[in-house]
Amino acid sequence: MRHIVANGLRWRLVDAGQRISCRMYQDFSQAYEGLSKNLFAVFDYHVLFFVLIWAWLGVVFLEPPLLLALSLVGVPLAGFSPGLALAAIALALLLWGLFCWRFGFPLYLAGLYPVIMTLVIFIALRSLVLTLRGRTTWKGRTLSRPQIHWV
Repeated sequence: MRHIVANGLRWRLVDAGQRISCRMYQDFSQAYEGLSKNLFAVFDYHVLFFVLIWAWLGVVFLEPPLLLALSLVGVPLAGFSPGLALAAIALALLLWGLFCWRFGFPLYLAGLYPVIMTLVIFIALRSLVLTLRGRTTWKGRTLSRPQIHWV
């Protein structure tokens, strides 16, 4: 996309999902390694933006079920509203359900969104750390450390 724009060309984003399919990874270990290589790169190696986005996603998707679980086992939480937590969880389930439906994943995965988000946040942090240490690898090769933007 950057090359298209830099050369003054026009581009259009279209949904060709019914005509084209792609399977990036065959198993979990490939997905783990591939996402560890790519997640920080998607943010063009901007550390602050990357950390803020993943922290925000963690709060949005993980805080409500965590606080609700703590509340249910009797941990006192000042200012906690079970109703708001349930509303946030319902909205997350709706969003994840729509995602699963649209992209052909089993709908039960929507209910596993806290586990999936925890795992993806861990992989995102791994992507950041590997890149900062210059230890990102792909297919057995160590990749060169890109230019890091701290802000």
